[in-house]
Amino acid sequence: MGEMFGFKLPLILGGDIAGTVEEVGDGVEIFKKGDAVYGMTLSSLSGAYAEYAVTKADAIAPKPESIDFEEAAAIPIGALTAWQAMFDKLPILGFVEISNKNL
Repeated sequence: MGEMFGFKLPLILGGDIAGTVEEVGDGVEIFKKGDAVYGMTLSSLSGAYAEYAVTKADAIAPKPESIDFEEAAAIPIGALTAWQAMFDKLPILGFVEISNKNL
């Protein structure tokens, strides 16, 4: 069934990630081994349910110290969905006019 949606099987599900950086790629200077981070997996939004996940540096952020890893992992895709609804979909549908100049 995964192949119907463009995924190769076997498929590891999950898109939200939170954890500790184990390795960084060439040219990545914003993160280092041991940093606590949260974010999303690559564009397919799969692979987060694995023990290790790979993503791009611009798809993660430093984890706030005020939340634990479980709370941090619950944020990324939900926040992206809310952002897309407010700034991409609602204005197009004519429901609201939103200015994101101060964001």
